[in-house]
Amino acid sequence: MECAMTRTHEIVLDIGDDGVGLPPDFAEWRDAGNGMVSVRHRLQKIGAALNVTSDDLGLRFQIILRPRRPRRTPARGNFVWL
Repeated sequence: MECAMTRTHEIVLDIGDDGVGLPPDFAEWRDAGNGMVSVRHRLQKIGAALNVTSDDLGLRFQIILRPRRPRRTPARGNFVWL
């Protein structure tokens, strides 16, 4: 696993293994289970991207978290808007 920040302030998280990877005819829209669908959906909700690559060297997930634009609303009460 690796984590880095790009010059454009994106956080890139790489998670991979050295297993057999996905089957050659794997299609996410057809073959993905609830876990992969849920992860992609949750990442899309926060404006992040998910790239999945698979080959004979293993499976790799790359999550790209983009910086959010600052809110124009000031903090209120005892908490800070994130």
